[in-house]
Amino acid sequence: MRAFIAACFDDAALDRIVDLQSALSQPMNAAGYKPTPRQNLHLTLAFIPELNEMLICALEQSLKNASLKPATLPYLKTEPLWQRLKSQVLTALFWPEPHLMEISDTVRNVLDQHKVEYDRRPLKPHITLGRARKDVTRQRWMEVSEDVVLPTLPDLRIHGLKLVQSELSPQGSRYTTHFEISFKEA
Repeated sequence: MRAFIAACFDDAALDRIVDLQSALSQPMNAAGYKPTPRQNLHLTLAFIPELNEMLICALEQSLKNASLKPATLPYLKTEPLWQRLKSQVLTALFWPEPHLMEISDTVRNVLDQHKVEYDRRPLKPHITLGRARKDVTRQRWMEVSEDVVLPTLPDLRIHGLKLVQSELSPQGSRYTTHFEISFKEA
């Protein structure tokens, strides 16, 4: 099991992401990507390998006290996340706009204050639109998406954070939300 702190979207933003998945259903299916269920769509800010009740309470309180404000994500493009010419995830990528990076830095500072180990790689803002059970090659994606006009997303609004625990199973990921914090409007 692993956990992550994620940015949350409102229903209108989730509708737009699902519309993008629907528009991409033919090449996604042909390449072998299974769409991420609506209830699992999010933007991960930090992966956390271990959780306990005391840490969950401390993180929730610290993030509530951080007085974070909503942010807008400017869409960049849709593409597989490549690792050595292979991909297991299809993503919608976003520009790392300053307010999002401020939210990410605040989350990381809170994790540091509580001496939490987490993945410290730089944030690459993306939403996982689908996962493949086996690697999709760059060549295969090019073949199935060659004639597809990739739709775009309007800018999406982040309205809060949540701490989620993920348990992998043969049926897919099962998420348990430990807490959710809504941002206050400016």
